Amino acid sequence: MAQLAPAYLPRRPTETVLYGIVREHLASFLAYTRERYERPLPAYVEAELRSYLRCGFNLHADVRIEAGDDVGRERLCRYAARPPVALDRLRRLPGGRVAYRLKYTCSP
Repeated sequence: MAQLAPAYLPRRPTETVLYGIVREHLASFLAYTRERYERPLPAYVEAELRSYLRCGFNLHADVRIEAGDDVGRERLCRYAARPPVALDRLRRLPGGRVAYRLKYTCSP
């Protein structure tokens, strides 16, 4: 007997740690960057962060999958279904700060 796929559970981006952090700190982050940096953030960065608060991340990509390309279709579905960050590596610190543990160390 064939195994049934699990029931679809809609995502709730407004309930994630990431959403709460962006909602809480976006205004102060934007003000900080305007005060501290010679050049402002590119307009598209601010627009994408504000868009995330309205409806989640927006993906702009030209992807074409040929008819019958099951592997390509599966790869696209896996890509679209992944979370924007690895939530198991994100945690809140005391005082409202946030820590994100990198998967790999960065060398200068």
